[in-house]
Amino acid sequence: MLMDMFYKTTPPHLTKKRVHFHAFMQQIHQLNHKTQNIPEICRQIVADAQVLCLDEVAVIDVADAMILRKVWEGLYHQNVILFMTSNRHPDELYLNGVQRQAFLGAIELIKAKNHIVSLESPTDYRKMPLPTSGNYCVSKIEEERAQH
Repeated sequence: MLMDMFYKTTPPHLTKKRVHFHAFMQQIHQLNHKTQNIPEICRQIVADAQVLCLDEVAVIDVADAMILRKVWEGLYHQNVILFMTSNRHPDELYLNGVQRQAFLGAIELIKAKNHIVSLESPTDYRKMPLPTSGNYCVSKIEEERAQH
């Protein structure tokens, strides 16, 4: 919902792209497999969007962790506006991951270049039951009557 609001209210003169983080990383790895050139990959991304919205950032894969610092550096160098959502504070990304020490620079870069906003609440609204709206059953006969 937060990502939707930000994306919809981005000024129209800015080109924008919204992508789920997992799909974004798949794209990065595919392009990297072809070119092995992170700065060029970042230029390609910037050609599509001045504002890049990455939804649900979660770093759990060592390959993602090892490439992300270079990707984020490249995007920031291209003056991309990165808007990211995550269920984790940047300090908790890739927590207990293999070679996490090599990923800490990416975390520091995120913290240096972005405003980190915590939306913690004692209530997890996702887990609250929705009010029932009742059940409706419409037979085919009633549908046919409504058409005539």
